[in-house]
Amino acid sequence: MVAEGSLRAFFRKGWNVFGFVIVVASLIPIEDSEAALLGRLLRVFRVLRLV
Repeated sequence: MVAEGSLRAFFRKGWNVFGFVIVVASLIPIEDSEAALLGRLLRVFRVLRLV
């Protein structure tokens, strides 16, 4: 966020929003097995974006 210069510039790019949502979602403690699985899948998608 700091490297973009402003928050507005950061959130204009779709991949930045995608990464931000995944990071925030991973910080939320989840005990339900289905929700935990969804969180793991989202983190895998973030890594696959690099490929």
